[in-house]
Amino acid sequence: MLIVLKNYLPNEVAVLKKSLNSILWFIALFLFVQLLSLFVLPTEKAWLNYSITLLYIVILLVSRSSNSFIVLLLISIFYGFGLTFYCYLTGFSFNSQFIFIILHLLLTTSLFLLWLMYDRLKKIIEEVMILKLKVKDLEKYAEIPNLLSTNEFISQARVLLTGSNRRKEHSYLLKIKPLDDKTTNKSVIQSVANIALDTLRVNYDLITKYGNEQLLIFLQNTNKEGTDVFIERLKENIKGEFLTIPVSFEATLVDTVEAIQKTN
Repeated sequence: MLIVLKNYLPNEVAVLKKSLNSILWFIALFLFVQLLSLFVLPTEKAWLNYSITLLYIVILLVSRSSNSFIVLLLISIFYGFGLTFYCYLTGFSFNSQFIFIILHLLLTTSLFLLWLMYDRLKKIIEEVMILKLKVKDLEKYAEIPNLLSTNEFISQARVLLTGSNRRKEHSYLLKIKPLDDKTTNKSVIQSVANIALDTLRVNYDLITKYGNEQLLIFLQNTNKEGTDVFIERLKENIKGEFLTIPVSFEATLVDTVEAIQKTN
């Protein structure tokens, strides 16, 4: 999966790396704030911040990101008012109140960093899920080099058909399927795909694996005779590998992508 990601989704991988790096920075800042609380604040006041921080972690785990941010604001506001009211009742001087200002700032910073980390982590999980779906579509590249995914096959065929129709050229779709339902069909199709890649015109014709047990080959700018010649040449190459022909061939004249899709 990682090889496919690096080779075919470089931009997505770069974004994912940046997101992971940002989380590491948030974690480093969070740990720094916790150590600062431990060394700057009196022990009983530092543990008050730690207790509220642990409570907020639980809130993050059981609520949505938007709700947890509202909770963050409410905690910060009420905590600040609570400390101010406490200082007012006890008649603390400004020098004494300074420690409570630091207490409030450190707690608010800790909660905000936690919210950023959790929000970014959820986004990374969503990105990974999306990448997994893309990788499923690109796995065929990893199995056999130059074998197109189905979506890429359709996309490129659409472009080629537009040009062929404008030039009034013919294009054929060749469907290759195993002759029986043996459990070795997947390996047979994979071997045939490698042979077909060596047989077809490089950077001119297209090939994809449709499902696990079918190959589709798009032959552009050819006719029935040319398609038959290609099939015979492919059969000869397959015989060199299997001695017999373990697959069937079906050639169809196509002029639209819809025609290709209907054959499947």
